Amino acid sequence: MKPHRSNLILVFGILGLVTCQPLGIFAWIMGSNDLKEMAMGRMDPSGRDQTNIGKICGMIAAGMMALGLLLVLVWLLIVAGVLGSAAYSAKSMPPSASSRMLPTPAEPVIPPPPVQPVKPVKPVRPVEPEAPER
Repeated sequence: MKPHRSNLILVFGILGLVTCQPLGIFAWIMGSNDLKEMAMGRMDPSGRDQTNIGKICGMIAAGMMALGLLLVLVWLLIVAGVLGSAAYSAKSMPPSASSRMLPTPAEPVIPPPPVQPVKPVKPVRPVEPEAPER
C-alpha cells in the first residue's frame, strides 16, 4: 500500500488559493488521482479528508484563475474594439470635418449700409501768391 500525499495536496490547494493559482490545478489533479487510489485500496486511506480538502481548494483556485483569464480577455477585446472603431471613424471622416467636430452656427446676413449720393464739388481756384510790394 502506497503512503498518502494529503499534506502535499493540501499545501498545493492552499497555495493555489492564496498566491500561485496554477498550483491549484496540480492539487485538483493529484487529489482526484489519490482519492481514486484510496477507493481502490492501493493507497493509505487515513489522509482521505485532507486530500479531499486540498482537491476542493485546488478546484476553487483553478476556477478563480479561469475567471481572471476570462476577464482579462474580455477587457482586451473591449479595448481593441474601442481603439479599432476610433481609428476607423477617424479615417472615414473628410479632412474638414475631422478638424472641427461640431458644426458652426450660421452667421446672420447683415445688409450693407445704404449708399449716400455724392455731392458735386465746386472747383476751387488756386490762390495765386501776391507779389511783394516794392
